[in-house]
Amino acid sequence: MSFPVYKYLATMIVKKPAVEIIVWLMLVAMLLATTACNSATDSTTMQPDENAPSQDSKPTTISAKKLPYFFPQQEAVVGERAVMEAEIFGTLVVVDDCIRVNHNKSDTSYLLVWPPDFTLITDNDTIQILNGDDEIVARVGGKLHIGGGEVKSLSFFNKSMQKKLPPNCLGPYWIVGDEVNTLEITE
Repeated sequence: MSFPVYKYLATMIVKKPAVEIIVWLMLVAMLLATTACNSATDSTTMQPDENAPSQDSKPTTISAKKLPYFFPQQEAVVGERAVMEAEIFGTLVVVDDCIRVNHNKSDTSYLLVWPPDFTLITDNDTIQILNGDDEIVARVGGKLHIGGGEVKSLSFFNKSMQKKLPPNCLGPYWIVGDEVNTLEITE
């Protein structure tokens, strides 16, 4: 009678550590997945542009603190920034003090969320967007090709961005990627 008990205990001693290892590995994998999802969700926030060049001459760089237009920017990250790779063609417009792109093949108007190193400047009455190399990549009224991706829900943004979003600047949202190009119109 002791033989079956011994055999059962012997198999449990071998199986129990393997089961515990599998359970621990699954917990670690779930923790890593949860952390990755949270960091992707929190990767977009409105950041004031404190590194914008201060110039007394025109054009004037406007920091987000004094900005008359809502110019949301993605949170700066260490290392390479992950970007979506869809594309949109449209016209850069200001609607209710929000910088948007009107899609050229639909009635959709997207609130743009810019990369962290982009800035907004005004030159007389012209509103322009500069990339991280201080090159003009867009002007209000201009036709554009913009890389990135659509986000329909506020749940994509972290709580800080959700609180800063003015009630007049509703979605859908376009998270601007690495490509912003002005299109030349030929007729």
